[in-house]
Amino acid sequence: MEIWRVTFSYETPGEYASNVAKNIYNVIAETEEDAVAKAFDSFSNTRCFSDLKLSIEGRVKSNAKKITGSKIKLPKLTLQDDQEKYNVSANILEDGTSLEYIVEENKQP
Repeated sequence: MEIWRVTFSYETPGEYASNVAKNIYNVIAETEEDAVAKAFDSFSNTRCFSDLKLSIEGRVKSNAKKITGSKIKLPKLTLQDDQEKYNVSANILEDGTSLEYIVEENKQP
């Protein structure tokens, strides 16, 4: 099983020009096709889907990308002295949704 980000893009009416709207779903699925189908089941039950008659073929574009991870962004130390003396790393907490920053003093050679 993988995590997929599925995006549905469609045009919405505007007074002078059309606007593009997007609905984004993060889903668990085996394949890209399964992810799109799973997300579409939910998307097709939204009010905009029926109001804008998005069931007509060609009105909605879909895109699916596998989410493989993301980079942890550590705070950049502002002071040169701190940059030279300390090392900052991160630890994922048990809840799986939070980071704990760990500050360690650099070892002097």
